[in-house]
Amino acid sequence: MNILFVSIVIPHSKSPTAGSLEVYNYIKGLSRNHDVDLVSTIVDADREKVREMSGICRKVYAAKRSETLWDKIKQVLSWMGGLCLGPLKHRPAILLANQLIRGNHYDIVQVEFVEAGRHIRKTGKTKMIMDNVDVSLKPILRLYQRERNPLKKILLLLKLYHTRWLEAKTYKNFDLVLTRSEYDKRLVEKYYPGTKTAVLPHLVNMKEIEACGNVPALSHSLLFTGAFQRTLNVESAEFLFSEIFPRIKKVFPDSVLILAGGNPSDKMKKWAQNNPDVIVTGFVPDIFEYYLKSTVFVAPMFVGGGVITKIIEAMFCGCPVVTTPVGNEGIKAIEGEHIFLAESADDFCRKIEFLFQNPLFGKTLGEKARQFVEERYEFNHVISLLERCYKDIMRVP
Repeated sequence: MNILFVSIVIPHSKSPTAGSLEVYNYIKGLSRNHDVDLVSTIVDADREKVREMSGICRKVYAAKRSETLWDKIKQVLSWMGGLCLGPLKHRPAILLANQLIRGNHYDIVQVEFVEAGRHIRKTGKTKMIMDNVDVSLKPILRLYQRERNPLKKILLLLKLYHTRWLEAKTYKNFDLVLTRSEYDKRLVEKYYPGTKTAVLPHLVNMKEIEACGNVPALSHSLLFTGAFQRTLNVESAEFLFSEIFPRIKKVFPDSVLILAGGNPSDKMKKWAQNNPDVIVTGFVPDIFEYYLKSTVFVAPMFVGGGVITKIIEAMFCGCPVVTTPVGNEGIKAIEGEHIFLAESADDFCRKIEFLFQNPLFGKTLGEKARQFVEERYEFNHVISLLERCYKDIMRVP
């Protein structure tokens, strides 16, 4: 098949975000049997990433993001002329993608990230697929349900309706919407009736772990990972730092807290400056090394939902996981067999202390978690599922 991927972020093997890394793996897996092209937004610093993707794809179309004031003014005028609203910096890539799609040379066009999908136009017989890593409506819906302040609740309701309108408009451009879990699939079908959906699980690549080699374990270490420009990740880190770690520290004085991921806030950096047992890494080129060395992965996620990639990655590395029911919502691992669940600081501390005190149980839990993930999220298995989705949608007139 001739396949075009459209991504507003250039995918590459060392991507700091789970979504972009997943796009890289999709393209890498599909390119073994298909001709894959890529359209992506880039900046000057992305040239090496373009070269890497050029070694995998048949063709890479790189649209440079605006850098100068005049370019930005021209983009604004062009955007306004097209009566479009959206992220201006990605306008060149979207225009280029639409031009390629009009040429009708592709069997499949897969668009990553809803921000791009809003402005992609379907033409001809090409089958259009929206890869929706996370349903935008979902976290807003949860925040609305939890909010008790009447004014904030009204504002969230307005945001909820606006997001629902944008997603509904986006989905109409596509023949198929891919979600990461059955929960997300049901959510899309409930709020956007008539949308054709399919579940494509997150994928994990064994070779990424093998590349780490033998990593020495760090005794009594707690780990949380994430892109910390995202509010939900910062809130989880704050809960872990303020509500959980001090209590664990009293019982296990040698315990260490590791917060690994790009764009940590100034507040997080101060935690590390004022406490030698708190490590804030910033961006790390290989996050799997931290999963392999840590005693427990702690994910106090109260708003997210679906399948949270960091939890899948930790389980795949055999690191025991303690998270919330929300964190396990799309994964559906069995409590006490593959994962530990907690709903309060007290619950988290009890589960973490148990794992610290019973390392053999933690090792068994991690091994079963790894087997669970391998059966559902292994690289070749997920690529085969994606190819099956393509074949199924190609049969639809």
